[in-house]
Amino acid sequence: MLPLRRVISLVALAAAPPLAGCRGDFLWNDFDTGTYDLRAVNGRLVPSTVQASVAGPYGYRLDVYAGSVTLRRDGTFSLYLAERVEDRFGVSDQTRAFTGTYWREGRELELSFYDPLARAWAYAGGTWRDGRVEFNLPGPGYGVWYLARFER
Repeated sequence: MLPLRRVISLVALAAAPPLAGCRGDFLWNDFDTGTYDLRAVNGRLVPSTVQASVAGPYGYRLDVYAGSVTLRRDGTFSLYLAERVEDRFGVSDQTRAFTGTYWREGRELELSFYDPLARAWAYAGGTWRDGRVEFNLPGPGYGVWYLARFER
């Protein structure tokens, strides 16, 4: 029978080589961090109209024409969206930029950020797979959300 100290030493030696090669990246080795460019909104290539309504004096149109998301290994992200809003006040191009944190579990992602238009914290759920990430993102007011697909 081996003494307990020797058993612990053997277990530690057996575990050391796999962990030594990880350099702390073992949680991220199957996940592509980096920058992804916006390719489609609600299943249509950008530029794309997300929502349009011409009913009454409150008619509006929201187009999304560019964007990107950068996911970093430290759990932070940057999101950029270029949109055009047409309403009763005219046409305005706007850029929305967000920074915050994200977590992932398997292929699921969740962004957490402050949305100054809503004056509240926002959470955007999404997925990633094979160089592609998709998020349900809040639009610039009007209660509009849209599915945005980003690719490498």
